[in-house]
Amino acid sequence: MNKLTLILPLTAALITACGGTSAPSSFKQPTNITGTVQNYGGGTTTIEALAVGTSGKSASNPVIASAALSANGSFTLPLPSVATITPYLSAPASAADAVYTETGCNGQLTNSAPDAQAYAISALNVGGVPYTNVTTSTNQTARTITVDGGEWIYSTKATTLGGSINCTGSANGVTEVLQVSFNAPLKVGWNFLKLHADGAASSDNSTLTINLSFTTADDQATTWVAASASPLSINPLAHAVTASLGSVHIGNLHF
Repeated sequence: MNKLTLILPLTAALITACGGTSAPSSFKQPTNITGTVQNYGGGTTTIEALAVGTSGKSASNPVIASAALSANGSFTLPLPSVATITPYLSAPASAADAVYTETGCNGQLTNSAPDAQAYAISALNVGGVPYTNVTTSTNQTARTITVDGGEWIYSTKATTLGGSINCTGSANGVTEVLQVSFNAPLKVGWNFLKLHADGAASSDNSTLTINLSFTTADDQATTWVAASASPLSINPLAHAVTASLGSVHIGNLHF
């Protein structure tokens, strides 16, 4: 990436950023992460959430939640207690690292409770291998790609994440347009934040447009794939989307 470098703060940091307008919420809050590990081959029988996402397990990055894996790779992992995640809640000062005025970008992300703190889970660990719940669907004929995923956010206060950022830049002769929007009321406690992205390349490969949105949703079963086996790295269109979203970080979710 050249000018199209949008660095969104961690969602946890965004929750400590600027103020906005609150909105009502009616979604059901999660108590577990329920899912299935794709192509599970047995052997390792535990799936774990680490304190610092996909980093290696260590004394400074302990397991904060774990669950047994069934023979078909399914699991139900209880979300950790507030006492467990308190040492890892984002501090308000972390929002100072947020970059909203990158060259080629305009817009603003808002938060209705700037004194809230938060913690996010979007990666799990199986036998030392990081897994994410990001899935993709590509159409080579139409030159489009759809990306879906999500993360579990703990918020210490009710708040609403909103606003949008638009960026335009170029890399390797390709004009890249990235549009990011938030419409996510959060309740006190755990919330499921759903990510959806649509990417499309022009027929002459001169333009790549990506629309990325984040909304709060009812908790749902998810499919988990090894980060190294993500289909985002397989075909040319997916690779282009990967490059364009390479510096977008929402919680532990990386593209």
